[in-house]
Amino acid sequence: MISPPCFASSPATNVRGWRGTSVIAKSHCLAIDVGTGSLKSALVDLSSGRVVKHESAKLDTVRRDAASVEQRPSDWWHTTCETVGKVLTDLDDAIVLSSVAVTGQMQDLIIIDEADNVLYDTAILYSDKRAVSEAQALTEKLGMRVTADTLLSKLLWVERNWNVSSIGRERSRVLIGAADWISFKLCGAHVSDPTTATTTSLADSSGRSYSVEVLKDAGLEPWIRSLPELHDEIKVCGYVNQSIAEEASLALLSDLPVIHAGGDAATTTVGAGAGIPGWTHMYVGTSGWIGGSIDSNSIAASGTTVFQLGHPVKDFQIRLGSMTTAGGCLTWIKNLLGCSWLELNQMASSCPPGSSGVLFYPHLAGERCPFVDPLATASFLGLRGGVDAAALVRSVMEGVAFNMLDCMREMEASGFPVGEEVVMVGGGSRSSVWCEIFASVLERQILVQEDSAFSGLKGAAAIAAVAIGEQQDLYPTSWRQNGSIYKPVHHELYQMIHRSWREKHPQNGVA
Repeated sequence: MISPPCFASSPATNVRGWRGTSVIAKSHCLAIDVGTGSLKSALVDLSSGRVVKHESAKLDTVRRDAASVEQRPSDWWHTTCETVGKVLTDLDDAIVLSSVAVTGQMQDLIIIDEADNVLYDTAILYSDKRAVSEAQALTEKLGMRVTADTLLSKLLWVERNWNVSSIGRERSRVLIGAADWISFKLCGAHVSDPTTATTTSLADSSGRSYSVEVLKDAGLEPWIRSLPELHDEIKVCGYVNQSIAEEASLALLSDLPVIHAGGDAATTTVGAGAGIPGWTHMYVGTSGWIGGSIDSNSIAASGTTVFQLGHPVKDFQIRLGSMTTAGGCLTWIKNLLGCSWLELNQMASSCPPGSSGVLFYPHLAGERCPFVDPLATASFLGLRGGVDAAALVRSVMEGVAFNMLDCMREMEASGFPVGEEVVMVGGGSRSSVWCEIFASVLERQILVQEDSAFSGLKGAAAIAAVAIGEQQDLYPTSWRQNGSIYKPVHHELYQMIHRSWREKHPQNGVA
């Protein structure tokens, strides 16, 4: 497959309607979000930001041992074709397709050989912790903190454990996020984005160029030519390959502009309405974070564990207090108990605040904020014979909220002005009881807008609209929606429980 050049954006006027005719009409973006637990596809109305139709499917994760976390890029592509096919079925004639936008999980390592096949059909995910010894070696060698989840560590691990010489590093291509792979499949573009790049330790603080000297000092210089091009502005990266579209039974997408909208941190921030400074959002999906956009010349205070990431717009950056596992903890307890989401929320609602004295520490896959320990583990404290399942479920919700509170305090310590109102997005926002817990624990008003669970898809569509010239603002006023508001109710009680939670923390002294 030959990679086409990246095309500069231009206003879209004539776009293809559902019947393939040329029309001038309100356009829709097909947005694709490759999450960790599931892949979502949706049609987003670019005039209102509303999700018109959506489909999702579960993604399987491969764990070869306690430290490994992998997925198959072939599954990402097959699931994309499956969900997009359903979204495009039986649409109203007025639906007009103007673009395809792709987002997804970041900090993944995917290596493609000369035949465009993924080596071992494996993506090493951001939460994979096999590169602990490589991270320690790089920390000593480079004189900077390098963690096991960075691609700097993972590339060194691959050098030591995979037979990369069989493909030749200089002839291979490296992708650093799930959106890179889907974009590559759709149009052949070997690109990535500033937000994803700044999670990898491979790029500078803007995410718009690679840290060549760091790669050389790390002994990874041969990989430099294999890395994807980094977009320094919002633009179209290519057009859906006709043969690929027909092969995937998605002929309606042929020749549509493809926009690599960025990693999920970027699109979720934009989709929450926090793509410009002055807004605070909190994401609760498999992972979780609190933060927003800041001016690009703002530097985080030293000694904090917050992340400062590249932004789709050069003038801004994204700052987040990001915990490794948030909603993933609730999924874990749901699967353990074998109940439905409805039953899970009913159990949490039936248990009084404080969870009968049970405390939960949500470090199922290590931790990165408010402390850094890739080997940290989750645990319950306070279990007694009378504790029931409802107390366990609520304690999981409370434990995640307590950790998010500490992430918020790290953000405040970094100099980020956390607002009095926090926009909550992600799958966790569907749980009213969890929203109430977050409001009381954080002592903030929580706003949950319509379509809050689709913020990544909406953000990707907003970025696509800018790329094709349909709008100038990342999140126009017309996109802001009313929603549910949750106010702090049990803050004093949770303040007391949080103090106990911190004092008894298994990582006490670093938490």
